Amino acid sequence: MIPRLFMLLDMSSSMNMNKEVTIDACNEFIEGQRNLDGAETATFSLAVFNSLVGLDRIAKDVVVEHAPLVDKEHYRPDGVTPLYDAIGQSINILGDSEAVLFI
Repeated sequence: MIPRLFMLLDMSSSMNMNKEVTIDACNEFIEGQRNLDGAETATFSLAVFNSLVGLDRIAKDVVVEHAPLVDKEHYRPDGVTPLYDAIGQSINILGDSEAVLFI
């Protein structure tokens, strides 16, 4: 089975004061995954959420080696936090697959 990673990133306004740290931490995680055995076949998805965009998928099942880094263009904290809605939608997206969901 090919490993699947799904990163769900809170983009609500409460994250604004930690925007730079959040971007750096996410990118460090992504870059770390690129260096692991199996990165050439593992897939990665990235979604952001807040009350304004709902759940917005930035990357969908790309090979981890080519996973995009989080940038200021796609990570703009605003709105409020519909966390349970975003988790539920993410679980629906993943379906019955054996994926790892990072929140």
